[in-house]
Amino acid sequence: MTFPVEVVRSTRRKRTVGARMVGEVLRVSVPSWMSAAEEKRYVDHMMRRFERQLQAALVDLDERAAVLAVRYRLPHQGTPQDIASLVAFLAGPGGVYISGQQIAVDGGYLLT
Repeated sequence: MTFPVEVVRSTRRKRTVGARMVGEVLRVSVPSWMSAAEEKRYVDHMMRRFERQLQAALVDLDERAAVLAVRYRLPHQGTPQDIASLVAFLAGPGGVYISGQQIAVDGGYLLT
């Protein structure tokens, strides 16, 4: 997994290197005095770090979905049609007296 990288040289940074995801771009902030070789080393390090974090998050989500599927044997995973049915009800005559509510469309399992 690779990310588009944007390197920002900062006169305000003295010794530290920082990185954050901005949309799908990894923005790495480095001190303005840093050499190109050091910059490349830190960019590679930050990319590996973010890759590990994203992989861990994806694994956690997959494991969580598998556990929920076993625990709450729902007939199917949620689809856009499930949401559309609720929206159609609320927009129609049946939903005329419903306002200010949070309605969970989660197959019977509310994640908190």
